[in-house]
Amino acid sequence: VRTRFIDDHVDRSLRNQVLLAQRGSGGQPPRQLQVVDIACGFEGRAFRLNFPSNTLFFEVDRAEVMALKTNRLAQVSPPPSLTCAKRVCIPADIILDDWETGLVANGFDASLPTVWICEGILTYLPEPVALAFLARVRAISAPGSTLVCDVVNKAIRNAAPMKKRMELLSKDGAQYNLFISDPVAFWKGKAGFSDVSYHLPGESTA
Repeated sequence: VRTRFIDDHVDRSLRNQVLLAQRGSGGQPPRQLQVVDIACGFEGRAFRLNFPSNTLFFEVDRAEVMALKTNRLAQVSPPPSLTCAKRVCIPADIILDDWETGLVANGFDASLPTVWICEGILTYLPEPVALAFLARVRAISAPGSTLVCDVVNKAIRNAAPMKKRMELLSKDGAQYNLFISDPVAFWKGKAGFSDVSYHLPGESTA
């Protein structure tokens, strides 16, 4: 469900960017569309979503993750085909490394709107670390950019279906650290985003 929700957001955001660009340029498409998948892991959106033809898809994750992903892709027969104009891999730790320079050096244009994907990672970051990371995202995001992500609230700590999972995560050193009970206060008040839309499990829009 999470993956489908994010897929739909990416598709909708890119379509909106195309429409806005055409309205402002007499029908001309945008020069470049760009998507950045932060801490992408083994996700393969660059091979499975239907992107506009001029979309650059950037993947950012630790070097060892990107190397393993490249190795696994090389073993697929026949090789998967890209559904975007270009896929660019940036081997970097999103907290410790300068991934912004890597993006710009490989075609990212900070003057253009960006669709940012942050799937399955923010929950594991302590709040100060998460806010510092989000400030870096905002710093290179042009007006019209969007960020789609998933987070949890404090109620999950005591939710019976999650108790065992929380215990296992803690034992593995991958416990949840970020709990957002008031999305507007966090995203607008603390993280500095101008517009916030959030959806809860079970809602028709989720």
